[in-house]
Amino acid sequence: MKKDIRVKHIMTMELVVGNVNNKFSQVLDFFCKFKIAHLPIVEENNKLLGIISVNDALNYMHEKLGAGNSLSYESLDADFKMDELMTPEPYFISADATVEEALERLDKGRFQALPVVENEIIVGIITNKDLVKAFSYEVNPVETRSTYSIETSGFGI
Repeated sequence: MKKDIRVKHIMTMELVVGNVNNKFSQVLDFFCKFKIAHLPIVEENNKLLGIISVNDALNYMHEKLGAGNSLSYESLDADFKMDELMTPEPYFISADATVEEALERLDKGRFQALPVVENEIIVGIITNKDLVKAFSYEVNPVETRSTYSIETSGFGI
């Protein structure tokens, strides 16, 4: 992959985000409805507070089942605390960082997504899927494609 490609060229810019007041059932809805695997958690000003992955949600449900609890939206929402489930202050990357830097951070960590943050505000996310798409575009270029920008369906912030 070309070394001059920046995170901003391949990151997903249109995000689905949550906040600390979301219920667990809402988190599940975000994952299912928007077909995402990572949910950044932000304050009102879009300052990144944390991130939740589908695996975090599955582990939460697994713990409830292991304790003998029944699973319903009501029971999952009852003792859910966002700050206990999310990974606080997650690793992030700058939009101007190279893709090589993103690969190194993802390779060293136990995660598959990096929020992209500029001036403490989340501006995108880069995932393993974005990197695979960028590599695929480089290996199999489309004649009409002039940049590496990945088009995504928009969900808004």
